[in-house]
Amino acid sequence: MKSTQTWLTLLQEKVNKFRMIRLPKKRSDYKPLKWLPEDTNLEFLIFNDFTIVKSQIIFKKNKSELIKKYNLNNTLELNGLNLITNMFCLTIDEKKTESIKIDSFKQNNEIISISIPNNANSLKVITEVKIFPQDNFSLEGLYKTNNMFCTQCEPEGFRKITWFPDRPDCLSKFTVKIVSSNKFNTLISNGNLIEEGFEKNKRHFKIWSDPFPKPSYLFALVVGNLEFYESNFTTFSNKKVLIKIFTEIGNKSFTKYAMKSLKNAMRWDEKKYGLEYDLNTFMIVAVSHFNMGAMENKGLNIFNSKFVLADGKTATDRDFKNIEAIVAHEYFHNWTGNRVTCRDWFQLTLKEGLTVFRDQEFSADMNQKGVKRIEDVLFLRSMQFPEDAGSNSHPIRPESYLEINNFYTPTVYEKGAEIIRMISNYLGKKLFRKGMDFYFNCYDGEAVTCENFIDALSKGSNLDLTIFKKWYSQSGTPTLKIKREIQKSGIKLNFYQRINNKKSNLPLPIKMSFLNEKGNPIKYKIDNSNFSHEHVYLLTKSKDSITVNTNEKNLTPSLLKEFSAPVILETDLKIEEYIHILKFDNDSYNRWDAIQNLYLDCYHNDTTIKFLSDSLRVLLLDKKIDFSLMALFLELPSINSYENLLEVVDPIHLYLRRIEIIKSIAKNLKETLEKLASKILINEIGKLEFEGERALLEKILKYLLLIDSKIGINIAKNITTSCNMTLSIAGLKSLCLSNNKVALEYLNKFYLKWSNNDLVLEKWFEMMSCLKFDDEGIDYINRLMEHKSFDIKNPNKLRSVLGTFQKENILLFHADDSSGYNFVSKQISIIDKRNPQVAARLILPLTRFKNYKEDRKNKIRKVLKNVFDQSPSIDLSEIIEKALN
Repeated sequence: MKSTQTWLTLLQEKVNKFRMIRLPKKRSDYKPLKWLPEDTNLEFLIFNDFTIVKSQIIFKKNKSELIKKYNLNNTLELNGLNLITNMFCLTIDEKKTESIKIDSFKQNNEIISISIPNNANSLKVITEVKIFPQDNFSLEGLYKTNNMFCTQCEPEGFRKITWFPDRPDCLSKFTVKIVSSNKFNTLISNGNLIEEGFEKNKRHFKIWSDPFPKPSYLFALVVGNLEFYESNFTTFSNKKVLIKIFTEIGNKSFTKYAMKSLKNAMRWDEKKYGLEYDLNTFMIVAVSHFNMGAMENKGLNIFNSKFVLADGKTATDRDFKNIEAIVAHEYFHNWTGNRVTCRDWFQLTLKEGLTVFRDQEFSADMNQKGVKRIEDVLFLRSMQFPEDAGSNSHPIRPESYLEINNFYTPTVYEKGAEIIRMISNYLGKKLFRKGMDFYFNCYDGEAVTCENFIDALSKGSNLDLTIFKKWYSQSGTPTLKIKREIQKSGIKLNFYQRINNKKSNLPLPIKMSFLNEKGNPIKYKIDNSNFSHEHVYLLTKSKDSITVNTNEKNLTPSLLKEFSAPVILETDLKIEEYIHILKFDNDSYNRWDAIQNLYLDCYHNDTTIKFLSDSLRVLLLDKKIDFSLMALFLELPSINSYENLLEVVDPIHLYLRRIEIIKSIAKNLKETLEKLASKILINEIGKLEFEGERALLEKILKYLLLIDSKIGINIAKNITTSCNMTLSIAGLKSLCLSNNKVALEYLNKFYLKWSNNDLVLEKWFEMMSCLKFDDEGIDYINRLMEHKSFDIKNPNKLRSVLGTFQKENILLFHADDSSGYNFVSKQISIIDKRNPQVAARLILPLTRFKNYKEDRKNKIRKVLKNVFDQSPSIDLSEIIEKALN
């Protein structure tokens, strides 16, 4: 028999070394690997200018039953990108080879494939690579920020650290040794600390071991000079868990609310799902430069600092709610994402959609359920529905992609959560819990598919849920039409569903009730059902009808209660019926939805403004007013959501019409709004707790300053210096709506006060990006990006300026001379050279022009083509190409 080394040399595949053109990955092409990593030992030697990563990986042959379905070559596949490989050794059945020249085994610039003898039983790969974290501006893999080393490996960042099968279906136990100079006091990784000490050269080390097998995307490492806030949590089995939240020096006092939120989430998960934390330690690290919101790495969550650091003086009420939700989301991933992970990245919604649903339910239980539901739907309509209607439309489980980073989207996350919500409501709480228990018991420690999840819920609940699988492969937002026919026996409801202008037969649970003339819900039955105040009808056809049996007349239907299905609803309801729902319905969502429909009618019907103003006045004067809910009632549908409902639209005309409507309502309610604003302000003095009054005051000031109310302007100016950040921001934002020069004066004072606090400065940049000065045009925004406090390497700062500019500064972004489009496209080309992931997300607003007029479409196409002609990254080119096509 030939030696292993000779055999490998003879069977080296002749493939392209660096194939820069990446072909689309297709879900249908999935194949498991023949060899899987079982134990991974890593050693990180951290130096100022570079890092050495040594690895030893033991592989086992894949003996899964599924392997028989695929005709697999006996090859070892590893991923690596931008690695200087000092050593690569392969041992087959304990026979060590010499160091291999890996270039000859490359399939493309990220994958090597090494043929293995068919009779081989064991493999061991030993490598040493050199990487440069300080030059890694993509913020993927291991990178350096503010003298801290940290990782971001989801989805494919680990390949920038060392050679490994970097895909989610390859689970391995990890042991990690970190060695650095003594100037860093924090050396942490996943799992439990098992050893620490000093090397002979006096450099110190720590060794971490994670007993739970995990894919490489959940690997984490942080090295820096940090401080931490520490606490303990006792699980329901009486196990004590040590919790540490790490921050840069001077920031640990801002982590108390994050700690409180984490403990609430841990307790909630135990009570709601019976899920207990499984390691001895849980750690969070706050990082200033981070592409995403946070990352659920096993036992070591790494967070964008804006979602950890907060107190009443530096954070708004919205900031606190975001922290609560995101801390919970990442913790909940410990089971829905970590212990049970996804087989491949096409199954991303398996972990993200499910975990968003869980964090939404948690936030609803911690706060006001009705308000939370409205906020979730508001986000869906403003962000996900436009995505469904645009060039990047895709199912919650895509069928193909060039760059998986481009599918961390509202569709995969928020729409995915709506599908889980439909199933949960269809099953009911008890059966859904049984299904979830079956899912965890069956698949703990495995990488699975969306079909596995639905099948587990079916088996656990003993109900067939197959019909809901249709949602996983359907793109677009369904339009549901409901029309009434009055009959002697009651009301006939006719249902029609379409999607992408075609008939659709998706399962749509329609929750409904009926209000009589006095506003009381009546008992009724559908066909052969029992009498009840409320029914849920599951529509499964493109066209169907039901009969609502009742003797009562003049009924107002309350349809799609709690937004029971993610659809665009079209009904034959009249203005007076919407007002009736607004006054009397017991569902907060449907009351809000009624007022949203009234606002939409105002765009083309001035008489509705009068009816709407009268209804708002009654609500504002109600002594039992729900401040948080009222604040949502005063918010018009977003421009994005309204654009989505029109065939042809001009964004500037739409924006100006929106302002006209707000001004008209403000003039009608001026006295009522001024009195209520003054009353709220008196009540708010000295308060730092979360209060709905502040949310309402912010909305009221928006109305008052658009009509130059002196009382409103004085209140806005006074609260800009409040010790409560919510009030301060409310005052400044409202001033931006009235007089930009006056606003700039107060914004400059705000900057001087907070110039040393990066997170507060992000808010300052957001507000500055909303201003428009006719004599400066786009030069003003350009100078803002040259400001001494701006950092083009910081994704938060980029989103604060470029993201806000595109969303809020409508007149300047959509200027007829294309200066706004040219500015954004130029900046994105620059950013793309450093951070393709952020560039691809920042350009999304520029790709949503499907229903614009042709001349505006052409202007946007021209600037997108200019970016495309500059050989952008795969991330950016995929988004642009879809928009241009």
